[in-house]
Parts: sequence; C-alpha cells; structure tokens
Amino acid sequence: MWRMAVLFISIIALNFPLEVSGHDPWKRLQEVFSSENVPKELNRENSWVRLRVIYLPFTEKEEISGLTKRATDFKMAAYFHQKLDSYKNIILECARHFNIPVSIIQGVIIVESGGDSYARAKISSAKGLMQTIDSTFQEAREALKNSGIKIKNNPFDPWSSIYAGSWYLDQMYRRVHGNRSLANKGRQNLWNWKKPLEYYYVGPQNGKKRKDIIVIYYSDGTRRKLNKSLYAKKVINWAKILEKMG
Repeated sequence: MWRMAVLFISIIALNFPLEVSGHDPWKRLQEVFSSENVPKELNRENSWVRLRVIYLPFTEKEEISGLTKRATDFKMAAYFHQKLDSYKNIILECARHFNIPVSIIQGVIIVESGGDSYARAKISSAKGLMQTIDSTFQEAREALKNSGIKIKNNPFDPWSSIYAGSWYLDQMYRRVHGNRSLANKGRQNLWNWKKPLEYYYVGPQNGKKRKDIIVIYYSDGTRRKLNKSLYAKKVINWAKILEKMG
C-alpha cells in the first residue's frame, strides 16, 4: 500500500537538502495536473515551476526562509490557514480523537492535496484531501464503523477523507511506536511522526526499509522513485510553519 502526493511545497530547513533529481517523487505533478492550467511556454519537465505558477502566491526564496523568518512564515501560514479554514472543525475533531497534532494533519493535507477536496491522482486510486487509496479508505471506513463512527463512502467528502486519513496516520504511528504509554505521551512531538509519515506515504512494508528511496511499480508498467524521508520532512516543516501562526 502506498501513497500518492498530488501537491508538494518545497520547504527546506537548513539541514534538509533539496532533491530535484530523478529521485524527486513530486515530478509526478506533470501527470496529475492538466496542461490546460499551465502556460504553454513552461517546460513540462519542470514540475517545480509548473506548481508555482498554478498554486503558490510566494517566491521560492520566501519558501526557503519560511522556517526562520517570521514575516515570511506568517505570510505562508496565513495563506494555507485560509485554505484549510473550512475543514478546521473536522481537523480538530480528528486530532482529538486520534491524539494527532493538528498541524500534522494540516501538513499532510497541504502536501497531499493543497486543500483541494476533489484532488485525484492519475496513476493510483488516491483521492481527496488526504489522498487515501481506495483499499485504505475502505479499510478505514470499516474500522471506523466498528468503533461507532460512520463516514460516507466518498473519499472526496472532506469529513470522510480527513477521518480516514487520520485513522491511517494513527495506525502507522502504532506500527512504528507501539501502544506503550510512553510512546503515546510523545505524540505531540512533531518529529515522532517522521517515521509514521513515511509509512503513510509508501506503506508499512516499504516504510520499514532502511533506504529512503523506494521504487514503486504500477500496474500500467510505470515506475516511480519515492523519497519517503523527504516527504515526511516536507509535512513536518509545514506543520512547524503552521504552528508558528497558531
């Protein structure tokens, strides 16, 4: 089981190198977004440029300084807080229910869909705000039903997507850290979510592998290299920026 990222933002802490080579999983943006939304003069191979033109109201330089300069991180956090505002109550409910930091759920939504509840991947079944694939969504729906929580059979429904994605995040945290009381006390530490986020992105079997780069083969013969560590760091970086604004 693996995850498909529909949207990514390149935010770099000083000790986090940026990867833009063939190991960069977010080059899949070319296959996710219609070329109708992108000026013809842009190079289709440059997903970083394509993404910025479509979505980002700030420069790459501002992105890089987002973790260290308050004026910059306030601008970016304000933009995404506005994007996520309509999902605020659902996010808070799921954060309380599963004991997940609000900012981690927000960070996953930003990286996975940019706050677009109708986001859909082209070469996997990933859908919705948290881009759960069909099998994961159904597994979450059944497990939630057994615990007394009913969600719609519709991954594009924000409430259902956030509940299913949060359930899966919680399951991945338990896989990594177990159910020990000490582990549960550490749930509010953002960095304790790094490994669970890697599992969320590439699935537990690939997540537990030592290598950061995971090669995924799709049913249509397509091969993709996914950098699970870079994905997790992107989510945590966004979580830190969002927490600064509160």
